Amino acid sequence: MTTPGPDPHRDAEFDRHARECYARSLSRLSPATRLRLRPAPAPPARAWRIAWPLAAACAVGVLAIGLTRLPAPSAPATPTGTMPTATLAGDAPLDAVLDESPDLYLWLASTDAPDFPLE
Repeated sequence: MTTPGPDPHRDAEFDRHARECYARSLSRLSPATRLRLRPAPAPPARAWRIAWPLAAACAVGVLAIGLTRLPAPSAPATPTGTMPTATLAGDAPLDAVLDESPDLYLWLASTDAPDFPLE
């Protein structure tokens, strides 16, 4: 079952009747009322054109002030080219302790040692 399409004759008649009613209603209105019913002009978009660059400039200024207030990087604790010697609680160098205990290396290589994450 097909539905009939729109009737162009009937649509044209409806449009003509609607235009006549609109013209009649306009003729009954006073000019002052017609003026008040006229749509107001759109607000200028100029305010938004100024707001975005102004907001960006403020953000850059805040970032610049924040960067100037960061503390200066501290000087390295040891002179360049030297490596600090690691020591344990008993003031023995860490390298000497590791050299004395080869069992540590055997334990690390065994399956009993937990897996340490590699970076």
